[in-house]
Amino acid sequence: MKENKGGERSIFFLDQYGYSDVKINEINRILKELKNSEIILTFNIDSMFPYFSKDNHFRKALINLEIDNYIDWNVVAQLPKDGHSYRVYIQRQVAKALQELSNAKFMTLFFIKPQASKEWGYWLVHLCNAYKAHEVMKSLHWNNATYFGHTLEPGIFEFGYEANRDLELIGNSGSLFDFDELSKQKCIDALHMDFGKILFNQDDKVAVGHLFHSFVTNTPASEEILQSSLKQLHEEKSVEILNADGKPRKPSKIYHKTDIIVPSRQFRLF
Repeated sequence: MKENKGGERSIFFLDQYGYSDVKINEINRILKELKNSEIILTFNIDSMFPYFSKDNHFRKALINLEIDNYIDWNVVAQLPKDGHSYRVYIQRQVAKALQELSNAKFMTLFFIKPQASKEWGYWLVHLCNAYKAHEVMKSLHWNNATYFGHTLEPGIFEFGYEANRDLELIGNSGSLFDFDELSKQKCIDALHMDFGKILFNQDDKVAVGHLFHSFVTNTPASEEILQSSLKQLHEEKSVEILNADGKPRKPSKIYHKTDIIVPSRQFRLF
């Protein structure tokens, strides 16, 4: 693949039904050695539940995947196995493990909604180092809303576990995010607030491209939604946006990656 004249672009489809065929360090090697490579990884999350146990015999699959050390087993023991908080906790932990072990710059981790009455089905994970490839995958999720969902926040969500705030995050996660029109509006509104807080707290100018790249993995938002959320901040004058020449821009559906966001002195959100 490296010798291809067209470059090293390649997509690997990995079906981890048994969780033993491909270890995460192999994914790391693929992304590192093959430029523009992408990994599409499936997890049968229904079958993974029994592996979340203090018994090493049951945890073997997680050990094979190298994510065992990312699970706080004391928390697992305290959560009801059939509750929403259990699903949210596992998603946060496995997502953090996949992101850190693969060393991918961008990741999506969403559910393939089952046809039958089962609540979970499969995870579809996309790992890559190219922003454009990530955006294409996000667009597929939104364009095929019937088939995908996730259980974390509609704005910017967190991976991993923090003892002082994880219960609050779990409690506020809500129901399954369905990538429908209602979900889209929730996503725009939530990102509008989250971006506002981030820009307000850092109190410094930032390039549009840097803001989007920094948080795109931690949100279900597509490029279109990121742009809409920024437009809301701009329209309400919570931020100013300057072009590459330093001239103020009017609110727009499309901002360039080189445009500069400047927090307003009178932030309307706060």
